[in-house]
Amino acid sequence: MQHKIADERNKMKKTKVSLPNPERRGRAEVTLTSFETVEQFGLKRIEDLADISFRKMTQELMRFRLATCTPDPEAVTAAIAQMKTRGVYGVEMRQRASNHEARERTRPKPANTDRDGWGLVDWPEMNHAVGAALDRLRKRWSRF
Repeated sequence: MQHKIADERNKMKKTKVSLPNPERRGRAEVTLTSFETVEQFGLKRIEDLADISFRKMTQELMRFRLATCTPDPEAVTAAIAQMKTRGVYGVEMRQRASNHEARERTRPKPANTDRDGWGLVDWPEMNHAVGAALDRLRKRWSRF
């Protein structure tokens, strides 16, 4: 995922034009590597993309999520460091490791309630924005 928050960058002069929020944009590149997944959506040729709903396809394959952390300064600092190097799932994996270590130190051991996405929450605004962008892409693609 790449994000664009400025235009007209000039590294020599150290100048840029910051974009207002409505004009900021991002680019996500997705590669489908499973023939079974591609065939599940009826894609056999590149032309088949004109007949498919990208939004429907991504609902089953891709969701944007945000990492969560406790509000104490140490956890926030650690989460920021993880976001800079490993992203959302880095924050979540660090939380899982910390929770596992805490559980191992507890006697008697509590029931394991670990589940997928424990430290993540859905990001509805981003999912909606991506869905709308995919709808626009489909309209353009179908005119190809």
